[in-house]
Amino acid sequence: MERERIVPTSHSETVLTSAHDNALVTIAPPSGNRRTPIFIIASPRPRTGKTFLARLLVDYCRLDGGKVEAFDLNPGAYELAVSRPSVTARSDLSTTPDQVALFDPLVVNDGTAKVVDVGYTSFERFFALGGEIGVFNEARRREFEVVILFAAEASPVTAMMYDQIRRRFALAIVVAVLNEGILNGRNVRELYRYTRAAEMPLQIPLLPLALKAYAGRTDEAFTHFEAKAPAAVPMGQAFELRAWTKQAFVAFREFELRLLLDKLQASLRA
Repeated sequence: MERERIVPTSHSETVLTSAHDNALVTIAPPSGNRRTPIFIIASPRPRTGKTFLARLLVDYCRLDGGKVEAFDLNPGAYELAVSRPSVTARSDLSTTPDQVALFDPLVVNDGTAKVVDVGYTSFERFFALGGEIGVFNEARRREFEVVILFAAEASPVTAMMYDQIRRRFALAIVVAVLNEGILNGRNVRELYRYTRAAEMPLQIPLLPLALKAYAGRTDEAFTHFEAKAPAAVPMGQAFELRAWTKQAFVAFREFELRLLLDKLQASLRA
Protein backbone atom coordinates (compact mmCIF):
# COMPACT_ATOMS: atom_id res chain seq x y z
CA MET A 1 0.00 0.00 0.00
CA GLU A 2 1.36 3.43 -0.96
CA ARG A 3 2.28 5.74 1.91
CA GLU A 4 0.34 8.99 2.18
CA ARG A 5 2.50 11.94 1.16
CA ILE A 6 2.54 15.00 3.41
CA VAL A 7 3.02 18.28 1.54
CA PRO A 8 5.05 20.55 3.85
CA THR A 9 3.84 24.14 4.24
CA SER A 10 5.89 25.30 7.24
CA HIS A 11 9.18 24.82 9.08
CA SER A 12 8.02 22.12 11.49
CA GLU A 13 6.11 20.25 8.84
CA THR A 14 9.09 20.46 6.48
CA VAL A 15 11.41 18.99 9.09
CA LEU A 16 8.94 16.30 10.14
CA THR A 17 8.40 15.34 6.51
CA SER A 18 12.08 15.40 5.64
CA ALA A 19 12.94 13.31 8.71
CA HIS A 20 10.28 10.86 7.62
CA ASP A 21 11.80 10.73 4.12
CA ASN A 22 15.45 10.77 5.35
CA ALA A 23 16.06 14.06 3.54
CA LEU A 24 18.08 17.03 4.81
CA VAL A 25 16.43 20.43 4.54
CA THR A 26 17.76 23.88 5.51
CA ILE A 27 15.50 26.85 6.09
CA ALA A 28 16.68 30.42 5.59
CA PRO A 29 16.25 32.63 8.67
CA PRO A 30 13.62 35.38 8.51
CA SER A 31 14.50 39.02 7.99
CA GLY A 32 14.60 41.38 10.93
CA ASN A 33 16.20 41.08 14.36
CA ARG A 34 13.26 40.87 16.75
CA ARG A 35 13.71 38.41 19.59
CA THR A 36 10.96 36.29 21.05
CA PRO A 37 11.39 34.24 24.24
CA ILE A 38 10.06 30.68 24.45
CA PHE A 39 9.29 29.46 27.97
CA ILE A 40 8.81 25.69 28.30
CA ILE A 41 7.43 24.69 31.69
CA ALA A 42 7.92 20.99 32.25
CA SER A 43 8.06 18.17 34.78
CA PRO A 44 8.19 14.40 34.36
CA ARG A 45 5.85 13.96 37.33
CA PRO A 46 2.34 15.17 38.28
CA ARG A 47 1.42 17.60 41.06
CA THR A 48 4.54 19.74 40.88
CA GLY A 49 2.84 23.15 40.60
CA LYS A 50 3.73 23.34 36.92
CA THR A 51 0.42 24.70 35.59
CA PHE A 52 0.20 27.17 38.47
CA LEU A 53 3.63 28.42 37.41
CA ALA A 54 2.42 28.63 33.78
CA ARG A 55 -0.55 30.79 34.83
CA LEU A 56 1.75 33.06 36.81
CA LEU A 57 4.20 33.40 33.92
CA VAL A 58 1.47 34.06 31.33
CA ASP A 59 0.16 36.89 33.49
CA TYR A 60 3.65 38.27 34.05
CA CYS A 61 4.26 38.35 30.29
CA ARG A 62 1.05 40.35 29.86
CA LEU A 63 2.19 43.15 32.17
CA ASP A 64 2.38 46.58 30.56
CA GLY A 65 0.57 45.41 27.45
CA GLY A 66 2.97 42.56 26.65
CA LYS A 67 1.87 39.92 24.16
CA VAL A 68 1.89 36.21 24.99
CA GLU A 69 0.72 33.01 23.32
CA ALA A 70 0.37 29.86 25.42
CA PHE A 71 0.06 26.16 24.60
CA ASP A 72 -1.47 23.61 26.96
CA LEU A 73 -0.10 20.06 26.58
CA ASN A 74 -2.13 18.46 29.36
CA PRO A 75 -4.64 16.23 27.50
CA GLY A 76 -7.74 15.49 29.53
CA ALA A 77 -7.29 18.43 31.91
CA TYR A 78 -6.19 21.52 29.98
CA GLU A 79 -6.26 23.64 33.13
CA LEU A 80 -4.18 26.44 31.61
CA ALA A 81 -6.53 26.67 28.61
CA VAL A 82 -9.52 26.81 30.95
CA SER A 83 -7.99 29.54 33.12
CA ARG A 84 -6.46 31.63 30.29
CA PRO A 85 -8.67 30.83 27.28
CA SER A 86 -8.03 34.05 25.35
CA VAL A 87 -4.31 33.35 24.90
CA THR A 88 -4.04 29.54 25.22
CA ALA A 89 -4.37 26.82 22.60
CA ARG A 90 -5.00 23.19 23.54
CA SER A 91 -2.28 21.04 22.02
CA ASP A 92 -1.87 17.34 21.36
CA LEU A 93 1.12 15.48 19.94
CA SER A 94 -0.70 12.41 18.64
CA THR A 95 -0.57 13.31 14.92
CA THR A 96 1.71 15.23 12.56
CA PRO A 97 -0.81 18.10 12.08
CA ASP A 98 -1.06 18.40 15.90
CA GLN A 99 2.72 18.55 16.18
CA VAL A 100 2.98 21.19 13.45
CA ALA A 101 0.24 23.28 15.10
CA LEU A 102 2.39 23.37 18.24
CA PHE A 103 5.97 23.64 17.00
CA ASP A 104 5.43 25.94 14.04
CA PRO A 105 4.34 29.05 16.03
CA LEU A 106 7.22 28.57 18.46
CA VAL A 107 9.83 29.52 15.86
CA VAL A 108 7.89 32.50 14.49
CA ASN A 109 9.83 35.57 15.63
CA ASP A 110 6.79 37.84 15.98
CA GLY A 111 7.55 39.70 19.21
CA THR A 112 5.11 37.52 21.16
CA ALA A 113 6.34 35.55 24.17
CA LYS A 114 5.48 31.84 24.00
CA VAL A 115 4.61 29.76 27.08
CA VAL A 116 4.34 25.97 26.73
CA ASP A 117 2.84 23.99 29.63
CA VAL A 118 4.10 20.44 29.07
CA GLY A 119 2.07 17.84 30.97
CA TYR A 120 3.93 14.93 32.54
CA THR A 121 2.25 12.51 30.12
CA SER A 122 3.63 14.58 27.21
CA PHE A 123 7.09 15.13 28.71
CA GLU A 124 9.11 12.49 26.82
CA ARG A 125 7.20 12.93 23.56
CA PHE A 126 7.58 16.72 23.56
CA PHE A 127 11.34 16.73 24.07
CA ALA A 128 11.88 13.83 21.66
CA LEU A 129 9.98 15.70 18.94
CA GLY A 130 11.66 19.00 19.83
CA GLY A 131 15.05 17.38 19.32
CA GLU A 132 13.97 15.66 16.10
CA ILE A 133 12.52 18.82 14.59
CA GLY A 134 15.42 20.92 15.84
CA VAL A 135 13.17 23.57 17.34
CA PHE A 136 15.79 24.57 19.93
CA ASN A 137 18.52 24.99 17.31
CA GLU A 138 16.12 26.82 15.00
CA ALA A 139 15.08 29.22 17.76
CA ARG A 140 18.68 30.10 18.59
CA ARG A 141 19.52 30.46 14.89
CA ARG A 142 16.72 33.01 14.68
CA GLU A 143 18.29 34.77 17.68
CA PHE A 144 15.84 34.30 20.50
CA GLU A 145 16.13 32.31 23.69
CA VAL A 146 14.56 29.01 24.68
CA VAL A 147 14.07 28.80 28.46
CA ILE A 148 13.12 25.48 30.04
CA LEU A 149 11.60 26.02 33.49
CA PHE A 150 11.92 22.66 35.23
CA ALA A 151 9.64 22.14 38.25
CA ALA A 152 11.97 20.90 40.99
CA GLU A 153 11.17 18.24 43.58
CA ALA A 154 13.02 16.68 46.49
CA SER A 155 13.65 13.58 44.40
CA PRO A 156 17.02 12.35 43.04
CA VAL A 157 15.18 10.79 40.08
CA THR A 158 13.61 14.13 39.12
CA ALA A 159 16.98 15.85 39.57
CA MET A 160 18.53 13.25 37.26
CA MET A 161 15.90 14.10 34.61
CA TYR A 162 16.83 17.77 35.04
CA ASP A 163 20.49 16.94 34.34
CA GLN A 164 19.51 14.90 31.29
CA ILE A 165 17.51 17.81 29.86
CA ARG A 166 20.47 20.15 30.42
CA ARG A 167 22.80 17.80 28.54
CA ARG A 168 20.36 17.08 25.69
CA PHE A 169 19.54 20.74 25.03
CA ALA A 170 22.74 22.64 25.70
CA LEU A 171 21.56 25.62 23.62
CA ALA A 172 18.58 26.18 25.93
CA ILE A 173 18.58 27.92 29.30
CA VAL A 174 17.46 25.25 31.80
CA VAL A 175 16.29 26.67 35.13
CA ALA A 176 15.10 24.71 38.15
CA VAL A 177 11.99 26.27 39.73
CA LEU A 178 11.93 25.98 43.50
CA ASN A 179 8.28 26.36 44.47
CA GLU A 180 8.18 26.58 48.26
CA GLY A 181 4.57 25.38 48.23
CA ILE A 182 5.71 22.10 46.63
CA LEU A 183 9.03 21.64 48.41
CA ASN A 184 7.58 22.27 51.91
CA GLY A 185 10.75 23.78 53.27
CA ARG A 186 13.12 21.10 51.94
CA ASN A 187 16.43 22.38 50.61
CA VAL A 188 17.05 20.82 47.19
CA ARG A 189 19.47 23.33 45.67
CA GLU A 190 22.38 20.88 45.72
CA LEU A 191 20.33 18.49 43.55
CA TYR A 192 19.84 21.10 40.81
CA ARG A 193 23.29 22.30 39.83
CA TYR A 194 23.98 24.99 37.27
CA THR A 195 27.03 26.59 35.65
CA ARG A 196 25.62 29.84 34.21
CA ALA A 197 24.19 32.80 36.12
CA ALA A 198 21.09 32.70 33.91
CA GLU A 199 20.40 29.14 35.15
CA MET A 200 20.29 30.06 38.83
CA PRO A 201 17.17 28.42 40.34
CA LEU A 202 13.99 30.50 40.27
CA GLN A 203 12.44 30.83 43.72
CA ILE A 204 8.63 30.99 43.97
CA PRO A 205 7.57 32.11 47.47
CA LEU A 206 5.21 30.10 49.63
CA LEU A 207 1.59 30.99 48.98
CA PRO A 208 -0.21 30.99 52.35
CA LEU A 209 -2.90 28.33 52.62
CA ALA A 210 -5.62 30.92 53.26
CA LEU A 211 -4.84 32.57 49.91
CA LYS A 212 -4.84 29.45 47.71
CA ALA A 213 -8.59 29.56 47.13
CA TYR A 214 -8.39 33.12 45.78
CA ALA A 215 -5.24 32.58 43.73
CA GLY A 216 -6.69 29.39 42.25
CA ARG A 217 -9.76 31.05 40.74
CA THR A 218 -9.63 30.38 37.02
CA ASP A 219 -11.09 33.78 36.07
CA GLU A 220 -8.66 35.84 38.14
CA ALA A 221 -5.36 36.99 36.61
CA PHE A 222 -2.36 37.62 38.84
CA THR A 223 -1.92 40.94 37.06
CA HIS A 224 -5.12 42.07 38.80
CA PHE A 225 -3.62 41.16 42.17
CA GLU A 226 -0.33 42.90 41.29
CA ALA A 227 -2.07 46.12 40.27
CA LYS A 228 -4.31 46.44 43.32
CA ALA A 229 -5.69 44.50 46.24
CA PRO A 230 -8.74 42.48 45.06
CA ALA A 231 -11.99 43.92 46.40
CA ALA A 232 -13.71 40.51 46.66
CA VAL A 233 -11.12 39.27 49.18
CA PRO A 234 -11.07 40.22 52.90
CA MET A 235 -8.82 43.26 53.34
CA GLY A 236 -5.96 41.61 55.21
CA GLN A 237 -5.75 38.66 52.83
CA ALA A 238 -6.16 40.94 49.81
CA PHE A 239 -3.04 42.93 50.71
CA GLU A 240 -1.18 39.71 51.52
CA LEU A 241 -2.12 38.25 48.13
CA ARG A 242 -0.98 41.41 46.37
CA ALA A 243 2.33 41.33 48.25
CA TRP A 244 2.86 37.66 47.32
CA THR A 245 2.15 38.36 43.63
CA LYS A 246 4.59 41.27 43.59
CA GLN A 247 7.25 39.08 45.18
CA ALA A 248 6.70 36.33 42.58
CA PHE A 249 6.88 38.83 39.72
CA VAL A 250 10.11 40.27 41.16
CA ALA A 251 11.58 36.75 40.90
CA PHE A 252 10.75 36.76 37.18
CA ARG A 253 12.26 40.22 36.75
CA GLU A 254 15.46 39.12 38.47
CA PHE A 255 15.64 36.14 36.13
CA GLU A 256 15.28 38.47 33.13
CA LEU A 257 18.18 40.56 34.46
CA ARG A 258 20.34 37.44 34.87
CA LEU A 259 19.48 36.40 31.32
CA LEU A 260 20.38 39.85 30.02
CA LEU A 261 23.68 39.79 31.91
CA ASP A 262 24.42 36.32 30.53
CA LYS A 263 23.90 37.58 26.97
CA LEU A 264 26.11 40.61 27.63
CA GLN A 265 28.93 38.47 29.01
CA ALA A 266 28.69 36.10 26.04
CA SER A 267 28.85 39.08 23.69
CA LEU A 268 31.95 40.45 25.45
CA ARG A 269 33.65 37.06 25.29
CA ALA A 270 32.89 36.83 21.60
